[in-house]
Amino acid sequence: MIASFDREMVWLLSVVLGTLIVSSAIGLVLKQRVAGESARAVVENLNARVRSWWVMCGVFALAVLTGGIGSLVLFGVISFAALREFITLTPTRPGDHRTLFWSFFGITPLQY
Repeated sequence: MIASFDREMVWLLSVVLGTLIVSSAIGLVLKQRVAGESARAVVENLNARVRSWWVMCGVFALAVLTGGIGSLVLFGVISFAALREFITLTPTRPGDHRTLFWSFFGITPLQY
């Protein structure tokens, strides 16, 4: 099922695409103009963040274009990654491994 584009969706995508283009252009100009080492690090950080926004918007646009199935898969992958990150930060014991296995590969996929 392909998503239909109404006027608001086209407007939103146009604004986001325009903002990303302007941000990328500003980052390119700043990269060419900075001289100091600390300023260069700041501009590189800015450019890395803009590139990550390009990727995030591309993934979101792909999910919108594929309709309901794409959105479902996107949110499933995001949930899996968030749960994995949470468990990485949480202290676990060997006795927790079976429960973690079922929460990763049983409960979370069944939720979607």
